[in-house]
Amino acid sequence: MTTALQPRLRELVAVRIAPLNGASSSLAHHARAAVELGESPRRLAALGHWRRSSLFAEDEQAALGLAEALALPTNNGLVAEARRDAAVHFDPVELTQLVYACAVASAWDRLELAAAAGGA
Repeated sequence: MTTALQPRLRELVAVRIAPLNGASSSLAHHARAAVELGESPRRLAALGHWRRSSLFAEDEQAALGLAEALALPTNNGLVAEARRDAAVHFDPVELTQLVYACAVASAWDRLELAAAAGGA
């Protein structure tokens, strides 16, 4: 039996990644989608300081850490460490889906920025 990454968590990491990439319309889109999936506005507002917040479960913290490491990879060691931390909380299928969701969210954010910079 395979598992799937929860849609609410997928949106939560997209909401966290968007401001890191400077993508305001993506932030608004994913925040709306997260709320529609049951995410609370309070938790969304706390994403900027999720490490110091008690609002996020350990698996969510691991996902957010991996999302940040992939969105702003300062060195491969941080990405590898964040992936190891996430692997404790997600099975291999979920972890693959999480990495993919983070990469796709960042790619869309950067496309949004490139299109806006080009006047499109």
